[in-house]
Amino acid sequence: MKTTMKTPSTALVNLLSRAGLWLQIREQETLIDGQGKALDGIACPMTAHRITLARSNARRQLARLRAEYSATFPPGVRFVWTMA
Repeated sequence: MKTTMKTPSTALVNLLSRAGLWLQIREQETLIDGQGKALDGIACPMTAHRITLARSNARRQLARLRAEYSATFPPGVRFVWTMA
């Protein structure tokens, strides 16, 4: 007798994926905000440049996460994101 393996529904997997991506998006936004606040108090130009590069990389990562999050919705659903 063959037993069938029960798998979670696609909607549940999609919901969990969406929740994980949402948390990552919020963390990246917090990171970028913190880097901006840290940049205000920096006097060393080398350190300021490093923070600026890190912010650029974080914004690129944020854009990737937002694209992945938007891809979890059906076609035709569009989000307008604010600038980070």
